[in-house]
Amino acid sequence: MRLTRTCLASLFAFAALAACSNETIVVKAAPAGPDDVDPGAGADGGDGSEPCAPVAAAPVLDATIFGRGALDYAGDTLGFAYVDAQGTPTIQILARDAAAPAKVTWPDSVRVSHYGSSYVTTSLAHNGERFGFGWYTERPFASTDGVWSTMFATATTAGAKTLATPGNDDTGRSGSDDMVQASGPRAMPSGDGFMLAWQDTRTKEPRVTGVNLALWGGIYARAYDAQGRGAPRDVQIAQPTRPSGLVGVTDGVTSMPIWTVDDGKFKTTLHARAETTFTPAAAPPALATFESYSASGLAAARGADGTVLAVVTRKDKGDVAHVGSVTLGMSASAKSAYADWSEVGLTDVAVSPTATGFVVAALETTGAEPDAKRALRFFWLDASGARIADAKSDLALGADVRVTSLAVHASGSRVEAAVLVAPANATNDGRAVRVQRAVVCAPR
Repeated sequence: MRLTRTCLASLFAFAALAACSNETIVVKAAPAGPDDVDPGAGADGGDGSEPCAPVAAAPVLDATIFGRGALDYAGDTLGFAYVDAQGTPTIQILARDAAAPAKVTWPDSVRVSHYGSSYVTTSLAHNGERFGFGWYTERPFASTDGVWSTMFATATTAGAKTLATPGNDDTGRSGSDDMVQASGPRAMPSGDGFMLAWQDTRTKEPRVTGVNLALWGGIYARAYDAQGRGAPRDVQIAQPTRPSGLVGVTDGVTSMPIWTVDDGKFKTTLHARAETTFTPAAAPPALATFESYSASGLAAARGADGTVLAVVTRKDKGDVAHVGSVTLGMSASAKSAYADWSEVGLTDVAVSPTATGFVVAALETTGAEPDAKRALRFFWLDASGARIADAKSDLALGADVRVTSLAVHASGSRVEAAVLVAPANATNDGRAVRVQRAVVCAPR
């Protein structure tokens, strides 16, 4: 990665970069064409030879945490990221056949004195055998306490970690201090490293006027190399917009953030921006538009042939949950039109590439509370996004709990999923959560 505007320099030459005026981020030095990439780059779905035996969902991890935790798979290693009840950022790393997880922590406590710990959110992504971990904290700015902020670090599946470093900063494009309120950190792979993206408002945005009267916000991000070293400046992905869902994929060269925007009038649009460089910009044209009567969710993965599958969750005006999907190229163009799936009651989706397409996992809820039944549903799709098979694994979650994160990983015919189960009501106290894991096998 390197930064450029008035000069070009390697990300590793921090002294030289400090002298540059830089609003543009270069993810990797040698960009490819829009879809001209190695078909296998960035995909980790297995080769089809993995033996498989189904395993019913059962608890494998637990913790007492602030706010929301996050799950992801790096290969067949499960990562569980959270801020514990002492304010310590933590990842539990559970290898496939391990009897117990390894634990990686960052000693600097998260600040939650102003808004409270229920606002803590975390995000976990993988790139190869490395996790990228983003989390919320508070920080002072000038005489103001409790300004929302983001932090980032990486850890390998073997437990080697990098130092925690800031996501957003407070230097505006004018070069002067500019208070940034950053929330909803979202880690995503980028090049051979990561980006941490978030939604924020800045006092001098959307223009350098000295005041942001409308509280316009945008999507901003900071790039990190494979060793977790951050670029000197954060940059703008889109402005103005308030994402309801935000994910990202990479082919090892191009990075493509994908996001949904709820317009407040029950209409949601899906956007993607594929770049090796990011400069300030308005949101690109919508790739899909659909009805949503609640905050929409989003998951995506890049397949072995370079196709990206984006899966959206939404609710209609009758509060019925739906899932829909669209396929994209790495040029951020739609390959297929958005379409709802026939199933209802599906939420909390996750996507994994396979050797020939994708697997989508979703939480299925049937019946009304307090007698609702829940299960994990699995859907196999081909490279074009067409459905070819499905399976189901029942979940026993108990009363007054909800799933707050879901992750899935496919390796040959074996598909493993993990769900994070938390009390339904958020509090400022630490709350006990658990992770359940299930295995299903691809239908023959």
